[in-house]
Amino acid sequence: MDFSKKVIELRKAIRQFMQVHNNPHDTSKFNEIADQLNSLDQTLKGGRDVTPTPNNKIDASVGEKGTNKVDDVKVVQQLLNNHGASLKVDGDAGPSTIKAIKAFQAKLGTKNPDGRVDPNGFTWGHLTASSSNTTDNSSTTPTTNDTTPTTQTINKSVGKNGDNNVDDVKVVQQLLNDHGASLTVDGDAGPSTIKAIKAFQAKLGTKNPDGRVDPNGFTWGHLTQKAVKKNQETAKPTEKSNTTEETSSRSPETSTSSEETSSTSVTTTNIKGSVGKNGDNNIDDVKVVQQLLNNHGASLKVDGDAGPSTIKAIKNFQSIIGLPDFSGLIEPNSFTWEKLNKDKDDHRLDQQTVSTGDEPIPEELSVTSKITKSVGHKGANLPEDVLLVHKLLIKFNLKLEESSTVTVRLISAIKRFQKEYVGSRNPDGRIDPNGKTWNTLLGIGRIRGGIYKVAKKFDIEPAVILAIQAVESGGNGFLADGRPKILFEGHIFWRELKKAGKDPAALRPGNENIIYSKWTKANYKFGVKEYDRLALAEKIDKIAALKSASWGEFQIMGFNHASAGYSDVESFVEAMYKPGANQLGGLMGFLKDNNLLRHVRGESKNWAALAKGYNGPAYAENKYDIKLERAYERFSKILL
Repeated sequence: MDFSKKVIELRKAIRQFMQVHNNPHDTSKFNEIADQLNSLDQTLKGGRDVTPTPNNKIDASVGEKGTNKVDDVKVVQQLLNNHGASLKVDGDAGPSTIKAIKAFQAKLGTKNPDGRVDPNGFTWGHLTASSSNTTDNSSTTPTTNDTTPTTQTINKSVGKNGDNNVDDVKVVQQLLNDHGASLTVDGDAGPSTIKAIKAFQAKLGTKNPDGRVDPNGFTWGHLTQKAVKKNQETAKPTEKSNTTEETSSRSPETSTSSEETSSTSVTTTNIKGSVGKNGDNNIDDVKVVQQLLNNHGASLKVDGDAGPSTIKAIKNFQSIIGLPDFSGLIEPNSFTWEKLNKDKDDHRLDQQTVSTGDEPIPEELSVTSKITKSVGHKGANLPEDVLLVHKLLIKFNLKLEESSTVTVRLISAIKRFQKEYVGSRNPDGRIDPNGKTWNTLLGIGRIRGGIYKVAKKFDIEPAVILAIQAVESGGNGFLADGRPKILFEGHIFWRELKKAGKDPAALRPGNENIIYSKWTKANYKFGVKEYDRLALAEKIDKIAALKSASWGEFQIMGFNHASAGYSDVESFVEAMYKPGANQLGGLMGFLKDNNLLRHVRGESKNWAALAKGYNGPAYAENKYDIKLERAYERFSKILL
């Protein structure tokens, strides 16, 4: 009995020692003693059957509402014992086994433990991962390796509410250790790992650390970049860094702008220090970043000053490449730097299938594209509709994969789109057929890639273009039947009839809703019913009628066809039936021909002047200028 007491005391001492070293499950340093003690302990407690080395495989689920094959249950029971449980390994998935499973799940941070272990599931992965540590007896010190992991990639998210594949968690844990953490690299994304992720994010300046690392995300980019930097600290550079060479080459398009922008050619392919918010901001480095941002559509003066406009451009670029947090800081060899320095051509056009010229619009963005039922939170969620929504949201750099199944990630992506692009204050995570979210998804999707080239050519921000589209056509310039949206203006028809040599007053009786001398919104029917008004007007005078309606994405009046670049109104109308480049071309032609671009260039924008020139002197009645400004402010946060 004295021997038994000594065994128990020794076992407790070893447990305490391991707990001090932050890993009560890792018996790798004491495996021989631990196996003996475990066997002795079971004998002392009544001769329970012990299987020290279980097969790390189960064929079916074990636990509450599980299949509970005897051999599978034994494997799980033994693994639970390896994690501190005291179960009899008898193959009976009774209350004690289920209770042990729930206790283990609770340790992993599971909010609602279900008491079941599924093959290849989350609980199984952690059971076997930590259990496998017993085969590693290479060290007698806590496992906080300083070695570089064999892989610098993760397949899925790690941390709070993450996928937490064991191998991915191990990679993140090792990288966190490279940054000063003291984690055991065991693949367990428990509280200590989440806490370490949050601490690392806080160091990066993240306002609200979420404790999660996403593949190619902001946190991941900094984790890997810093780790590489640490491994290279012992090696002294043998060559001087490239110098910055500048050649002034102002383009004709920007020569009349109120703010000078440089088309400087930069040969440097790296930066020495960080650039942007709270960065090192060496002048030469800042110039390199400013020029690269300009190559991606910004309109910065390349002056080496990392001021508010440069930081804003960095944040906008980080938004476009899909980072969840926009730090406004670029570090050497970081994820943002890699994307920025990828190509001097607009990299976004590689990711987005939209019209920038004569290329065809993809089927999912066609003017007749539609969903038959609602998709998302509390939606009907027909598989074909869900798949179509996935395809469209992917074009906005939202991290989704094509699928016909509704997931939490899809609903989150819908809510983000509603908040950022639709301007919803309370996103509901659902897309309804022909609803505002659906129309915005299609409308912006058709032109989103093209606006970068157009905006750069005319020296304005893409957010200006999207603001005009949002206010003029509600985000989509086409009806569900594929025809362009129109709004027929009876007071313009009055004027155009006069120009055609006809007396509008004499024609007014019986046509009061399409012929009147002063503007009023009382006669608007909106949607498809506007075509009924147009048809009545065409019977009186077709050309005058076409000139009296506004058309498409940007609701350009037919009588402005020449400004939009068309010799006659009929060719203009024909072009407005096609989405994409024709819509953008018409808008920019109108803005340029009417000298309106000057109002939206540079930091200070005159929205009232733009509104008056675009919509006439009565713009204030509908708060047109205020709507434009608010839409611009929303889009400028997510786009360059």
